[in-house]
Amino acid sequence: MNVKNKWQLGIIIGIGLIIFVCVVVPFFREKYIYWRLGYVDIAPILIREGDLPPGFNAGNITDIEPYYYNSARGKEQEILAKDGSKAGNVRIYLFASNSEQSDMFTGASQVESQEGIIPYDAGDIGDCESCSSIFATDYGVYVVFTRCTALVYMDLSPEYLELKKYGFDYLVAHAKRLDESLRLIACQ
Repeated sequence: MNVKNKWQLGIIIGIGLIIFVCVVVPFFREKYIYWRLGYVDIAPILIREGDLPPGFNAGNITDIEPYYYNSARGKEQEILAKDGSKAGNVRIYLFASNSEQSDMFTGASQVESQEGIIPYDAGDIGDCESCSSIFATDYGVYVVFTRCTALVYMDLSPEYLELKKYGFDYLVAHAKRLDESLRLIACQ
């Protein structure tokens, strides 16, 4: 083999390695993480004893379709009022893709009403200060935060807070407890 052919072979192998590292490895890494997330049981941490104020109950747990996010797995549990009506939801999504998680967080934390978003201090919930949001609109009160591969989305109908039936402190305490639980199962 002459020198020219060796250089061409070296360049072809180099380009092949670059393509493999830049395209194939991330693709299989995301598929592997998605597969592993299928074995993470998030159902037991959605709503636990003491998370809800007196008179409220945990509803059924269901799998949820994560819309157009291909790398997500999710579960949802309803918050039920004393009369059995739906007062809110607790949803947890686990993402294999950081960009999809970021896109969903951005969309979920920008719900707005005519009066705009009324933000609350999220404190030490989530991975970072910009990774958590607690806000109220005409349509409800929302807590959205990320922790490692997880995104948590909690919502509560506004009439339960207005009637002082559901304390805001319960919602924040529940979010903090979820955050602590997710540190153990969503961070790898």
